[in-house]
Amino acid sequence: MDKPFTFPSAPSECVEAVTTGSTLLSGSTCYKIESFLGKGSFGNVAKCVRIEDGKTVAVKMIKNQEAYIRSAKQEVRKSLFEMITTPLFIVF
Repeated sequence: MDKPFTFPSAPSECVEAVTTGSTLLSGSTCYKIESFLGKGSFGNVAKCVRIEDGKTVAVKMIKNQEAYIRSAKQEVRKSLFEMITTPLFIVF
């Protein structure tokens, strides 16, 4: 088994060293990288399988640099705010 890649405490270079087949560890959840979907200035986005249930997910890996982490947190807060303030319409 690949050595798990742990973030955000890993050095910023580790985001570049992660390869297809690597295992990512975030908190108590492990992900296996299947492929890379994109690369940007903040880091990479990978198509992964969540080990615990086999669900396919996208994981955004942010470089471990304060400015990138701050921007990622703002992006998450904005997305969560939009999710809780957007009305849901249920049609029967």
